[in-house]
Amino acid sequence: ILSDKSPYVVIEADEYDRSFLHLEPYIATITSADPDHLDIYGNKENYLEAFAQFTEKIRPDGYLIIHEGLEVTPRTQEGVKCFVYGRESGDFHAENIRIGSGRIIFDYISPWQRINDVELGVPVSINIDNGIASMAMAEICGVSAEELKEGMRSFAGADRRFDFHIKENDLVLL
Repeated sequence: ILSDKSPYVVIEADEYDRSFLHLEPYIATITSADPDHLDIYGNKENYLEAFAQFTEKIRPDGYLIIHEGLEVTPRTQEGVKCFVYGRESGDFHAENIRIGSGRIIFDYISPWQRINDVELGVPVSINIDNGIASMAMAEICGVSAEELKEGMRSFAGADRRFDFHIKENDLVLL
């Protein structure tokens, strides 16, 4: 959803057919680089090379946020600020993770601030990592601590292309 209140658009870039190499992002987050689509890339080295090429596309005034432990070797332009995120370590990370009673709550740590008691709207463990990355990007774009907490708490999950919106005997809308 585009808003007249923000100059930003968030997309999920797809490495499948190398289409992500057509982007020139302000902020890029690499969440995973496990070799995939080897029918396209041929081997792991070519796959990881494509991610290195993607990092070259980040604008010189931009940011790269990469999950800790990935084999990607960034080749960013001069001026790009690079950060690492992870569940419990990195420039952006979580501390004091509490999981129970259908809830996940953690303290968000960034180079600039600590936000206590962030609750995930979708209490699934992988969303700790995804939430940290999302909060890092939003924080860089100037979103306040209160807005970050509310955004994470109210997030109900991404719509999927095969989600049912209407499912009745005579009408199905995906």
